[in-house]
Amino acid sequence: MCLVSRKVTGPVARIGSALPDIDLWWDGGLKEQLATPPYACPRYSVHSLGAMLAVGRRAQGDIDRTTDLDRLVVVTNENDGAVKNAAIDRLGERLSRHATTTVTHVCTEDLGYKHDIVDPQGENAADLQAIHATLGPLFGLPELADSLSAAASE
Repeated sequence: MCLVSRKVTGPVARIGSALPDIDLWWDGGLKEQLATPPYACPRYSVHSLGAMLAVGRRAQGDIDRTTDLDRLVVVTNENDGAVKNAAIDRLGERLSRHATTTVTHVCTEDLGYKHDIVDPQGENAADLQAIHATLGPLFGLPELADSLSAAASE
């Protein structure tokens, strides 16, 4: 896993966009044997990496909005090694200046959730009912956990 420092985000984003668009393996040792859901790609594009870093870099600056958000929900996961929660917290703080209501939720370390907390076939699939029961109401979808139960019984 590669986390890019804030100091090099801009240059890496520009380089990623300027290079020929090639696909890199998420795990060069496993390549296509990487255990991923059937809908996930075992590679990523250099251009997509550059674009995502550019978006992240832009989000680190001032956020101008012409309209306020009705509700902002910020969810972080203490076990997520793929993102930096401090960066999410900073972004949430800047966005909350433009929100009528801000709700924050932390998936604590003791829950053991990994990166993708909503993938039905992913590493947290066994906990999906509890995850939906927690996140559903935060997003105004209290019935989310019930819909998961209904789908499982079909």
